[in-house]
Amino acid sequence: MWQALNREGIRLSEKVVRRLMKLCSISVHFSKKKSKPYSNYVGEITPVPDDLLQRNFHSTKPNEA
Repeated sequence: MWQALNREGIRLSEKVVRRLMKLCSISVHFSKKKSKPYSNYVGEITPVPDDLLQRNFHSTKPNEA
């Protein structure tokens, strides 16, 4: 409605147009965009390096190195 008034050369603020639409019980219908959810995951970028140090992080008792 605001854009149509603007094209006709009638300059009103958007808030005034919203208030007038509310008084006349005119509602705005938006169409929801169907889009997939955002994901930036692209998979493994580089291969996992070899375990050259043969690191063993398992302990037999708690709090032991």
